[in-house]
Amino acid sequence: MRLSLVPLIVATAWIVPGTQYGIAKPPFEEPEPGAFSQWVLYPPELQFGCLGNINDAEEYFQVRLKKGNEQEKYTAARALWKGRTRRYASEVLKYVAGPPPGGDGFRAFQKEVEKSMQAEGILRELKDGDYLWGTWLAFLRPHKDLVPSLIKGLKDKPDRQWETILALGNSGDPRALEPILQLLKTKDYRHEGEAAQALGYLADPTTESALIDLIGGDNNWAQQHACAALATFGTDKALPSLLKLAGSKGYTGAINVRGCARRAVVSIERRCLKVVPEVESETKKPAAILRGHAEYIWAVAYSPDGKLLASASDDKTVRLWDTSTGKGTAAFSGHARQMTNVAFASDGRQVATAGWGDDGSIRFLDVQTGKEMLKITADPGGLSSMVISPNGKLIACDGTISNKSEVVASGTRPAGRS
Repeated sequence: MRLSLVPLIVATAWIVPGTQYGIAKPPFEEPEPGAFSQWVLYPPELQFGCLGNINDAEEYFQVRLKKGNEQEKYTAARALWKGRTRRYASEVLKYVAGPPPGGDGFRAFQKEVEKSMQAEGILRELKDGDYLWGTWLAFLRPHKDLVPSLIKGLKDKPDRQWETILALGNSGDPRALEPILQLLKTKDYRHEGEAAQALGYLADPTTESALIDLIGGDNNWAQQHACAALATFGTDKALPSLLKLAGSKGYTGAINVRGCARRAVVSIERRCLKVVPEVESETKKPAAILRGHAEYIWAVAYSPDGKLLASASDDKTVRLWDTSTGKGTAAFSGHARQMTNVAFASDGRQVATAGWGDDGSIRFLDVQTGKEMLKITADPGGLSSMVISPNGKLIACDGTISNKSEVVASGTRPAGRS
């Protein structure tokens, strides 16, 4: 492992030419049909790892759809739909279903989208068109008439199995159950997880026992999805296995299955139980339980004086908590994807955040206002760990793409330091 030191205030950055923080600079022409359909950065539901390539044009149009003026939003929505963006298809659908901007162009586009979301349009894609696009539309807009083609696709297109099985799961059709259970029996690492995920969407109560069996296995990819499925429709029958997994001590790799099991326990308790049993932990009785994040929490850090606790989450926020009362004092955002790292500056007046699959930046935020005081770009693929030196002059971090086996220490002088 190599440690390279960069002079004060100079940060190491890897920026793709023509881009800034992963978002391409304009102008971009309307894409060719299907330009985004098979891109490496999948929708979150179909992402096996934490890395993927970013299509600059796709990201550019998504930003315009979200933040542009009315004409820019319309142009971006058309471009994304023409490019068959699976990653942002749901955002285009929300735009089309939202307050109409008016005009013949929008009305024609609205009809085009609505037609392609009908069962007949999706079937054309599954049989003779873009199969990937068809499976994603089938997932977003399930219909019983699509199920036979999807079941056939499991046999005819084995390289598109995950996409197919996910659409089958969300169909809610009883005919989808047997193919999913067959996939579960393969004992393949990925296939078990894909089948468990599909069962979570299908939500058939008769599959609870099969999911409980997965909880007791050693496939953490399958355990993660089994926990999520049980959180959706599991009963108190699943609690013993979930509690055992939640209190386990063994190494689980990059997937925090213990956290997944705890969330499933809480979900089942809220639905099924009046008395909440205690989830085993090393301390048995926690001093406090802080609730506020909507997704999994990756990292926590205490301020130097111990008065604040910071937490970073998949919900794209960092939250600050008063350690004396347990109450939240602030919630800050800024990263495009999940926040996985958090640390306080040595004076405690600023908190640094970083994440995976983002623009690779470390951001220093004022703990009082949330204002961004400094931004350092370190790795375009995101950062898997980060720590600030005791004197606050260096940040050590390891990247996920450009610097897989190195530690990079970047100099920084957060605003407000002397």
